[in-house]
Amino acid sequence: MKLEEFKKQIELQKQEELRKLEEFKKQEELKRQEELRKQEELRKQEELKKQEELKKQDEEEKKRKKLLDDIEIIEVYGQQKLRSENYYYECYQDKKKFKTEKEYVFHFNKYHKYDFPFYCETCDKGFYAEKSLYSHYRKTGH
Repeated sequence: MKLEEFKKQIELQKQEELRKLEEFKKQEELKRQEELRKQEELRKQEELKKQEELKKQDEEEKKRKKLLDDIEIIEVYGQQKLRSENYYYECYQDKKKFKTEKEYVFHFNKYHKYDFPFYCETCDKGFYAEKSLYSHYRKTGH
């Protein structure tokens, strides 16, 4: 009887050891899968970073190329200088180009808008700026 109990005990221990071994294998497999998942995620992140970097480099290259396309070399007093043709505002009446809105508005008001805020009382000539009116007074003697 003791021998049978002993065999039973050994069999139970074997089964327990096998169960533990199977559990250990499962845990190891889960760890391995998790590690693979992390490596794949890192690889994807690195690939995304590379793609973003390439995209950024392409955008910078396009900007640089556009800038170079907008710049021409002109000769001023025998010296070569760079001039940018990158204008943002164009007068629709005389096609003059301006880099700032302020320059364009000043030009339009001075040359194309006939609603002047300052007028000569003698000859009714209109002026955009008050100092232009005073200059007119000095020149004409009105």
